[in-house]
Amino acid sequence: MQREQRGLTLLELLFTLGIAALLASMAIPAFANMAKRSNSLTLAYELVGLVQFARTEAINQQVTVTLCGSRDGLICTNDWSKTILVFTDYNNNGAMDGSDALLRSTASLKNGETLYWRSFRNKAYLQMEPNGMTYFQNGNFTYCPADGNEHFALHWIINVSGHLRIAGDYNKNGIPDMADGKDISC
Repeated sequence: MQREQRGLTLLELLFTLGIAALLASMAIPAFANMAKRSNSLTLAYELVGLVQFARTEAINQQVTVTLCGSRDGLICTNDWSKTILVFTDYNNNGAMDGSDALLRSTASLKNGETLYWRSFRNKAYLQMEPNGMTYFQNGNFTYCPADGNEHFALHWIINVSGHLRIAGDYNKNGIPDMADGKDISC
């Protein structure tokens, strides 16, 4: 007795593999975009958490707490892309010196990504006062991914009362709007 053979012909197999390759080629960019969006949102929540931590420590310790960017993890600079320092700032000078204590230090970004801080009074740092407010520093942070794609950029706005919010996309073009209503430019 001869068994009936079941299987795929070479043509059927090639057709099936072609459809699978087509579906995979459509799905891979979507997964890459999802990973970029996830990276941006993770950074957003980390920055919000860091600002809230500084605000809480300023209130709890009844001292000015400063956040700043740092290239070397020790000295404040205008470069927020390498490290962010959070420290007590007893003399309110925006520098970690004297009896100031480092409260938290975090590596902020991967190579090529940028984080900018712009503030009223043009300070390179952000200070939280013991009453929970900033030291008269309305300002904003802008994050740009390494590839410069504004669709994955982020913008945070902080007001003088120390509240930070992530900027929306009010014109619905997929690019976050800055405080003045214009799109972020990376």
